[in-house]
Amino acid sequence: MDYPIINTPEFNNWETRVTTRLRLEEPIPERTLEALRLYVNERIPTGGFLRACLENDFTVAVCAADNENLRSIVRLAKWMYVNLPSACWGSPECVDAWLRGEGKGELEDKT
Repeated sequence: MDYPIINTPEFNNWETRVTTRLRLEEPIPERTLEALRLYVNERIPTGGFLRACLENDFTVAVCAADNENLRSIVRLAKWMYVNLPSACWGSPECVDAWLRGEGKGELEDKT
């Protein structure tokens, strides 16, 4: 089945609004980084948004994010990949194990 190309003023305006609102490379909020530091170094549970990110469930994370975290979610995912100990994230099982005290690693201060 052939689908028509959507090229209406309404669609183009919607696309512009979404693109403008979702600047996905904004800085990660300091409160988010602090929550991750507490999670990694002291094994303190996070809120729903970060828990979903840590579980690698970015569909839920996008739905749970506030506007500030939503704008930085791509940068946050990249930051987690580079900086977090692999034992503390990636699946619900990894997160649960980390919170139970299993696994090793700390978040280094790279500032």
